[in-house]
Formats: sequence, structure tokens, C-alpha cells
Amino acid sequence: MNSIFSNCLDFLKTDEAKTNMKQYIITPMGDILYKEMYFYVWLICFYHLFLILLVLITVLMLFKQYYLTQLYLSNVQQLLVN
Repeated sequence: MNSIFSNCLDFLKTDEAKTNMKQYIITPMGDILYKEMYFYVWLICFYHLFLILLVLITVLMLFKQYYLTQLYLSNVQQLLVN
């Protein structure tokens, strides 16, 4: 058993085995994963852009509401004083 294990390790340590594993196993799996995940990565990017835009619009609306409230209160205060 030890002999088979050591033979496999010796084979995997050779440059030819490393090149073959990279060329025939790792590169195709990377391509497959990239093709499968490509759509979802773009979907997540657009989702985040949408959320950022939504937060910015909400903040702008809050600032506008705050400004209008302050303007209204100052006008009411002036009317009460006069």
C-alpha cells in the first residue's frame, strides 16, 4: 500500500503531471465556473448599483423635506410674531 502511495506522489511531483493537471483539469474547471457565475456576478453588481441609487435618492428626499420643513416653520414663526 505504501508503495502505491509513494509512486502516486512521485508521479504528481513531476513537471509533466503538474502541467497536465493544470492544462486538463484546473483550466477547464475555471472556465466552467466563470461561465456559470458570470451572469450572477453582473446581477449582483447591478443590484448593488440600484441599492446605492435608491439610498442616494432617499437621502436627497430627506434633505429636501428637512429644508421645506425649516422654511415652513420659519414662515409660521414670522406670521406669529407679526
